[in-house]
Amino acid sequence: MTRPIIVFDLDGTLIDTAPDLLDSLNHSLAASELAAVDEAGFKRFVGHGGRVMIERAHAAQQRSLESQEHD
Repeated sequence: MTRPIIVFDLDGTLIDTAPDLLDSLNHSLAASELAAVDEAGFKRFVGHGGRVMIERAHAAQQRSLESQEHD
């Protein structure tokens, strides 16, 4: 007999992770000596994963990341 599989999508469906993502992004920006973003500005960077979020936030402040800074 097979057992049922239950899959949860916790990213914004059951748990609001936006505040944690915003805090993480602002921590990354501070490490690069860039200005923090607010919740309204943050939403335009979300989508396609954390790496893209950080790249977009840096690009918005006319700063690009070197490949070694991503990891």
